Amino acid sequence: PFDGPQPAPVRLVETYPAAYAWWGGNYAWSPGGERLAYAFADEVGLLDIPTGAEAAPVAEPARSILHNFTAYDTGADWAWVPALGWSADGQTLAFTAHDGVGFDIWQSGVSTGSPVAVVPDAGLWSQVAWSPADPRLLTTRANNPTAGEDSRYALWLADSDGSNAARLFPP
Repeated sequence: PFDGPQPAPVRLVETYPAAYAWWGGNYAWSPGGERLAYAFADEVGLLDIPTGAEAAPVAEPARSILHNFTAYDTGADWAWVPALGWSADGQTLAFTAHDGVGFDIWQSGVSTGSPVAVVPDAGLWSQVAWSPADPRLLTTRANNPTAGEDSRYALWLADSDGSNAARLFPP
């Protein structure tokens, strides 16, 4: 059990400031726990979480938007929200984004805030993760991105910039 002082609670978001806010968002702590990434239906960014003495209850933390994009209208009673994945060193965030037509995998340096697309047409349900042993990107990609929510997916491993991709599963 944790025997130290308990940190004060912090409200992350009072109400979701995004399209399809009723669906909520995704969150991911960086590997070192110093940053919290968020994903809403139309943006990905970082929340400025107070630490130490400044951790007294405050209004919601400031958002640093890394990437805005077109929210995907599912035409149903659910909303699409991007997947998030941190590099092992906590310096790069990979995420999925809707480009108005399809779904791509992007990444952004958290200090530079310069997002770049690394995998085009990855698919609606694509996911991102970084290899803990080296700076390579593990993704799921749609076999047929135009099939929308019905496409099957394969597991791929690529260099951090999306190059030298190799399909791992199914072979």
